[in-house]
Amino acid sequence: MIDGETERSFRILFVSAMGQEDVPYRELQRRLAALEHREALGQRLLLWSRKLLDCDDERSLMHAVVEEVEASLGFTSAWLYSLPGDATDQWRLLMAAGSAGERVMREVPVLAGETSDMMLQEIRKSERPVLVVDARTDPRTDKRIVETMQNRTILNMSLRLMDQYLGVLGAGTFGEEGGRVPTPEQLEYFEAMAGPLVVALGRIQFARERARNEAEKAELQRRFLEAQKSESLALMAGGVAHDFNNLLTGVLGNAALAREQVGETDEIATLLAAIETSASRAADLAQQMLTYSGRAESERQSCDLEAVVREMRSLLGASIPKGVRLEIESAGDSHFVHADPTQMRQMVMNLITNGAQAIGDAPGEVRVRVAREVSEGNELVVLEVRDTGCGMDEATRERLFDPFFTTKEDGRGLGLAAVLGIVRSHGGRITIESELGRGSLFKVTLHATEARTPARPSRAPSPGANASAEAGGRVLVIDDEEAVRSLARRKLERVGFEVEEAADGAAGLALFESRPRDFRLVVLDLTMPEVNGVEVYERIRAIAQEVPILLSSGFSDRHLPAALAADPKVRMLPKPYRPTDLADAVSSLLGTGT
Repeated sequence: MIDGETERSFRILFVSAMGQEDVPYRELQRRLAALEHREALGQRLLLWSRKLLDCDDERSLMHAVVEEVEASLGFTSAWLYSLPGDATDQWRLLMAAGSAGERVMREVPVLAGETSDMMLQEIRKSERPVLVVDARTDPRTDKRIVETMQNRTILNMSLRLMDQYLGVLGAGTFGEEGGRVPTPEQLEYFEAMAGPLVVALGRIQFARERARNEAEKAELQRRFLEAQKSESLALMAGGVAHDFNNLLTGVLGNAALAREQVGETDEIATLLAAIETSASRAADLAQQMLTYSGRAESERQSCDLEAVVREMRSLLGASIPKGVRLEIESAGDSHFVHADPTQMRQMVMNLITNGAQAIGDAPGEVRVRVAREVSEGNELVVLEVRDTGCGMDEATRERLFDPFFTTKEDGRGLGLAAVLGIVRSHGGRITIESELGRGSLFKVTLHATEARTPARPSRAPSPGANASAEAGGRVLVIDDEEAVRSLARRKLERVGFEVEEAADGAAGLALFESRPRDFRLVVLDLTMPEVNGVEVYERIRAIAQEVPILLSSGFSDRHLPAALAADPKVRMLPKPYRPTDLADAVSSLLGTGT
């Protein structure tokens, strides 16, 4: 016992030291105990915070939580739920651990935010721990969950970062563990645990989000570079094909003109026919390059993709190795797409042929499936071609659609490049799954259509159409390829026209503008340097509305200006062409009433 004099001495000492009014000794003792408690609490929270620094995911974080909860409160199970901002949303379990952790994850992975469980509503509203001493009798709990989980004592604390809800930290006892009522000091510490836990949880979520963003950035960059490479290759392929078509026009045309000068039985005629055959095969290759670049001729209509597959099956039967079995699956729905039927046939043929070649002479199967799908509200038609062939490694997959890349000794490397061009020009998508020794799956996705619209009438005249149109008059041929101009001049002069040539757009315009009434027809190349064919057309139309114009190009007419495409006095003659094609086109154009 402290006597009165000693107590008075202590009071004087504390008053002197603290500069305060006279304070009773027991009050000072209470304050000192409170300071010691806060110091101990701070020390424990510091250790808790350091422990959380070692956690790099929710699982390790959860195990740290369970250890701390058991050490501080005596509870053997704990859990973390994500807590959405909208009270009507679902609370999703992030992780649970401890004696009942697996049961929590199995039985209550989701909690309904809008429920008869008043405890959940109170957790959202409260900034303090919500304690349920006995879940079996407490009116705030959902008794169906309690019956399933055998809950006893439940303690939950909402985790917030400023005004944002991040989640809920919970702990409790189950079944035979019985109830365990925390002391005020334990509740205080449980509440204090939330601060460092929120920081750790935010850090982990931020790190995961950053890693996901980095992965998405890397994937977008890869796809950008792939698209850039694909675009560059497409431009190159289109340019090469255009130049090929100009050269092949000269080869095919001059060979045909020469053959007209010799008899059919002459040996020279046979040699010239062989030249034409080889040039035609080269023209097919140029067409595939144009298809890859997306600049090939395209006449689109409603096209039944499954019918195309079955048609190609009958056509490809003889060319598929005997050991390869071709199977076709169908969901039985409508499989119409708005597409060019010819390009769809080429796409299907190339994919099936590629699968068959991947199998080779060994027994195997190419399975083709056509189905209808819905993705993000869009109706789609999906073509899948799966083979049991040799498969591909990653390096091969990355170069698969490059023009002239092939793994086959006799391959040209244009088949799949053409497929990519067709899919891309139709606004579709193609994906590949393949592993070495496990075959490949090509999946083409196109937009579905129900309307069976007729194809747009071709602007190219058919051979012999209006062949009786009267020849004669002056024709202006504007083309930057000397071989093409020479061929056009020879053929047109032979059928009775006078021809003037211009080696570029500027020279052609100068000729036409000087004598616009002298020319009965203009044969105009679309693709020329400096002043291109479209510019020449517009200048000519500003002077003469009625003069017929025969456009010629190694590219398609799909991207022509609307006014030019709709002009009734314009026709399109694709390169390469033969002299008879030119004569028929001129005759057709001049036979339209001009």
